[in-house]
This record gives sequence, C-alpha cells and structure tokens, in this order.
Amino acid sequence: MALTQPERNKLDRIAEDAAAARALLEQHAEALREIFQRQREVETTLAQVSTMQAECPARTAIASKTGRVANWLALGMLLVTFAGTLAALVMHFR
Repeated sequence: MALTQPERNKLDRIAEDAAAARALLEQHAEALREIFQRQREVETTLAQVSTMQAECPARTAIASKTGRVANWLALGMLLVTFAGTLAALVMHFR
C-alpha cells in the first residue's frame, strides 16, 4: 500500500521533529554531564576545605574575624554612601 502525499508530508514532519528533539536531548545530556562534573569539583573542594579546617582551627578563626571586618567595612561604606546621597538631596532642594 502506497502512502499518499499528505501522509508522506506528515511522516517527514514527524521525522524532522524527532531529529530536532534528539538534538535537543543531546544538548541537555551534555549540559547535565558538565553540571555533574562541576558538582564533583565542588565536592572535592569542600572536602579539601573541611580537611583544612580540621587541620588548623586558627585559620577558621582568622577567616571568621576577617569576614566580620569585611562586613563592618561594607556597612561603613554603605553608610557613607547613604550620607553622601542625603547630602546631595539636601543641596539639591535648597
């Protein structure tokens, strides 16, 4: 039994859609492989950090203090920026 032209056209579109879907799945599979590779790298880095923290508690304390200092500096910069903005507004509306 021979196919009619509309049936052939429909089958061609289905084949094209299937090829496009396959290409898309291959792209997603590659992206997932990259994600899993990066996840393994992150897990390795976390294991190294845990080892370093266990080896040297002083490093952790120093990092914690450094982080607090950085937070205070950021807050100070934010306050200075706010004060500058407020001063500019006052000068503008004078």
